[in-house]
Amino acid sequence: MHNYRPAIDFHAHFIPECYLELLRRHGVAKPDDYPLPFWSEQEQLESMDDLGIEYAVCTLSSPHVSIGLPEEAVRVAHAVNIEGAGLAEKYPDRIGLAASLPLPDVRESLREIDFCINELKVKGFAWPTHAKGAYLGNPELDPLLERINAAGLPVIVHPTTPAAYPTNVNRGLPIPVVEFFFESTRTMMNMFLNRTLHKFPDIAFVFPHAGACMPLITERVQGVVDLPETPFPDVDVLGDLKKLYFDIMGVAEDKRLKALLEIADRTHILYGSDNPHAPMHVRHRSRRYLEDTELISDELKTKICTENGKQLLGL
Repeated sequence: MHNYRPAIDFHAHFIPECYLELLRRHGVAKPDDYPLPFWSEQEQLESMDDLGIEYAVCTLSSPHVSIGLPEEAVRVAHAVNIEGAGLAEKYPDRIGLAASLPLPDVRESLREIDFCINELKVKGFAWPTHAKGAYLGNPELDPLLERINAAGLPVIVHPTTPAAYPTNVNRGLPIPVVEFFFESTRTMMNMFLNRTLHKFPDIAFVFPHAGACMPLITERVQGVVDLPETPFPDVDVLGDLKKLYFDIMGVAEDKRLKALLEIADRTHILYGSDNPHAPMHVRHRSRRYLEDTELISDELKTKICTENGKQLLGL
């Protein structure tokens, strides 16, 4: 047994059969050029036990449900949510669902939001950085965020293959290694420029990977939006970053944690495992780092692992 303090997991993925069927129909054997891992109900629970995870909010990972036809996205999102809700109902003290939406279809997504809130009692919503080029923060998606904001539920963001990127560079390197960090960063910036966090103040937006590249470029982008005659006079990058939540999936070194601590609210930092996509030894390495690092106090470690997550989810 590993001597870990209890944790609430905000970066846990489930892979239901209806989603696998969608991927197979479209010939997606390696989403984002990365091998699809094995997942099962038993694997989920055993992983949680091994890592000291009390409760996990499960989401779909990239490429999400919008890789095919719009009608497929509607059907598969609904099926995924029903299956995920069944898992949460079976293990109410251990698993919650962040529901999927048939983005970027606003009408059908509104229907699914209402169903998920009223019938499935979900813990939040999973949201890819973009769906068919419609990025989180784009105003055409605001009606969906307005409905979620009214419910006061969190949105758990996950990067996906960018809508456009160079194809003649970094050949053979899986897209998540580099592009996922850029994708999360551009999405945060898109939200800042479109004032998303101010329009929907009751949504806790959770970004993965300790904020990706954003902690390293905050002064650069704030300096640009502060230039004379800026088209973004009301944008406050540093202030908006304090509103965001961040999971620390993959953090196993002080330099990344230091960068995150410079920009994040201490009560907005959450634990994430990336089950089942991260190999188990990687999950243990990150878990052990968090227990052993002298960069933060024992009190803050407990906040990150447990208390912040319980506060956000009302557990």
